[in-house]
Amino acid sequence: MNVFEAIENEKVLGKNPGVLLSSFPPENKFPHRDQELRQLVMSLQPLLAGQKAGHVFLFGAPGTGKTAITKYVVESLREQFDSRGVPFEGVYVDCDQFKKNTKVFQKIVADICEKHFMNGEFKIKRTVAGYQLMNLVDTLKNILRVGVVKNLVIVLDEIDVLLNSKDQGDYVIRTLSRLKDEKDIDEKVNIVIVIISNSSKVREMIRESVWSGFSPTRIDFQQYNAPQLTNILLDRAAYAFNDGELEDGALQKISAVECSLRRGDARMALETLYESYKISSAQGFVKITVDVVNEAIERTETNIFSRSVELLNKHQRILLLAILQELQRFPTEKLTSVKSFKRYSLICAALGETGHEVSERQLQNILKNDFEKLSIVDLERSWYSPEKKSVNIISFSHSKNTLHKTLDSLYKEFNFSEEEFK
Repeated sequence: MNVFEAIENEKVLGKNPGVLLSSFPPENKFPHRDQELRQLVMSLQPLLAGQKAGHVFLFGAPGTGKTAITKYVVESLREQFDSRGVPFEGVYVDCDQFKKNTKVFQKIVADICEKHFMNGEFKIKRTVAGYQLMNLVDTLKNILRVGVVKNLVIVLDEIDVLLNSKDQGDYVIRTLSRLKDEKDIDEKVNIVIVIISNSSKVREMIRESVWSGFSPTRIDFQQYNAPQLTNILLDRAAYAFNDGELEDGALQKISAVECSLRRGDARMALETLYESYKISSAQGFVKITVDVVNEAIERTETNIFSRSVELLNKHQRILLLAILQELQRFPTEKLTSVKSFKRYSLICAALGETGHEVSERQLQNILKNDFEKLSIVDLERSWYSPEKKSVNIISFSHSKNTLHKTLDSLYKEFNFSEEEFK
């Protein structure tokens, strides 16, 4: 018998487990997000009446539905405009992927041209050095002057990454928000900017002169609590599994842990449920038990942490090694950024990296802009008497198993052991 035929004849777990990985919920149902959905719809509704609409700022912790709801609303708006024969374009830019001003405008222009100017009416000038920012901005202005696109919604997700870049951070927002004032651009052209972020520092990153002209409506996405997260899992599980395939308490366990570790991140809760399915299927189980969920929680946490570490450069990984060493050696003591820098410098010397290491000031920026953002460590600014100054207190909220596995991986990468640095 063919091996696939043998599997097909077995009773297998689940009816459509892939639905757990989808960014969009089945039938576009967003549990516990009716208010936020309505606020965004009402903010964009004036466009359908040919009126100006204000800009929007969506704020909330990761996994609270900001991106999924925005994409759904913009696509729904596109359907409405298409049914009326009115030109519309919605452009989505992930600033975590397009980190520079030039890349953002290149994405905006390319998306519009792909859908509305397929005959190459607007060719972007490219120099030996690549695309020039001003050429891209001028091309966008010329596109709007033609008047083919009457309504344009531009979504800038993870906007804090762009604002933190070495480019003039708020240049994109300033330029886009002032396009309507450009000469020869029809006053009936409506442009709306939607920014999305989980950082509370966004307002501080934008200059007052830019913010006053931008003035977005803010929509807050509160983190899910455990009962809400359980409802979301139940709703998705109804499409993924058959009756009786989930042990009582399994979903509640996932929800409780996610709310404890990651502030109610629905994406990670769904990933944990899918990991539970994979473990159960591999072992031939026909039900997801609480014991399997516990194993999946550990795997998911390790997977998430590993993905974050993979994004770090060499010296960021050396710094992480220094931090984890200190946390392992002195688990009851407060770990400061100053202590971390001393340990980091010691490791750099042992690796022959002296002269290439980051400065203490750069280390502070790495902790704040990379490690904390990627949820690798938690930071708390506090006055620390032994050092007689305000310092960052570093803590590690992941499991001891994750700490040990990461240390082992870093020791292997840099080819030395803990014993060498005691």
